[in-house]
Amino acid sequence: RLTAVILRMSEQERRGININTALIKQVLTSYTYLNDYRARTERDDLKLFDSLFFAAFNDETREFYSRECSEFIAENSISDYLKKVHKRILEETHRTDYYCDQSENTDTLVNTCLKVMVVDYNEKIFIGIRQMLAELSEEEKKKKKKKDLGRCFFLLKKLPQVSDFCKIFEEHIHEEGLQVIQSIHEKALQDPSVFVGSIATLYNNYSELLQKVFARNEKFTEAMEKAFRRFINSNWITKVTTPSKPSELLARYSDGLLKKN
Repeated sequence: RLTAVILRMSEQERRGININTALIKQVLTSYTYLNDYRARTERDDLKLFDSLFFAAFNDETREFYSRECSEFIAENSISDYLKKVHKRILEETHRTDYYCDQSENTDTLVNTCLKVMVVDYNEKIFIGIRQMLAELSEEEKKKKKKKDLGRCFFLLKKLPQVSDFCKIFEEHIHEEGLQVIQSIHEKALQDPSVFVGSIATLYNNYSELLQKVFARNEKFTEAMEKAFRRFINSNWITKVTTPSKPSELLARYSDGLLKKN
């Protein structure tokens, strides 16, 4: 009965109602003391805190956010949804750190939240990510889209689905690289500096994104490098000339620099 009262108070807190959090903490601390007493006196390794509170708390968390996310994502943009989820994850991390003494409890609850809020909606989130990457080229939207991508990275970086995010990132860079080379291929064949300069500009743009948004994460770095290798080695120029043409252009550019120096 006492646990049921705590769970109701916790739900009220999630709905923005002020509650006596210190009282909840005191009750949960008593569960922990009782668990320690049983372990010492009866050599019983019963996890009373988990059985009396945390298991139910975890289940209630799952149910609460299943309802909230279903309603919110149906009525709001993916950008607003990501803001909401990011805020909720931080709140739940703080709440569980305060109520529970063991770090594994926080990890378990956050994983529950990520499953309900992110994994269950990953297809919609991935559609949103593709749109965010596409809109990075629009100057008036760039800052906002970088923030949205940063939230996606924060939410996905510890989940298996981060591999899908990396693949989307790689394919976006690859497609943009192909488009850039197609747009300059005639000039590039005449002037290697056009070829090298266009690639360098693109590389610098995504290196900045990699650093500021993805914290130079190893998986995203690999995805970017792979995308550049792919479109440099196979593109519009290699189709209308020879597969070795990019290497020839790079060699001509290097020779030109050496002659100038």
